[in-house]
Amino acid sequence: MLFLLNDMVLDLEPAKLVPPRMAGHLARLSMGQVSTLVREVFAHNPRLPASHLTLARRAAVMLVMKKPELNAALFLTPGRVCEPDDVSVRFATLGAEVLFQLKHIQDQGRLTPGAVNALVWSRAGPRSAAG
Repeated sequence: MLFLLNDMVLDLEPAKLVPPRMAGHLARLSMGQVSTLVREVFAHNPRLPASHLTLARRAAVMLVMKKPELNAALFLTPGRVCEPDDVSVRFATLGAEVLFQLKHIQDQGRLTPGAVNALVWSRAGPRSAAG
């Protein structure tokens, strides 16, 4: 399954990324709590997908486990390490063709934040609440 996290398309295999004991814990959390956890990770590491791919994949899987229809998330920080409340978030459900197009561009080494914004976030609905 493809998932757009900020400006990187991740290929997810949830069963391999979330151990059973973690899945059980995750099932007890609300979407707001999961979003807060991911915001905390981004607050400490604003370039998460580029700097820690495994953690980025786990964050994406957590979001998908709570809302299976999601396949894109944008976590924006002020550009530096910050407080979790300073991280804004947007979610989207993209068509498969858009995700495959983004993955193709990424595989060619041409996927940039500007391209993702033009193809996805500038067209998406309003920002989601942070929590």
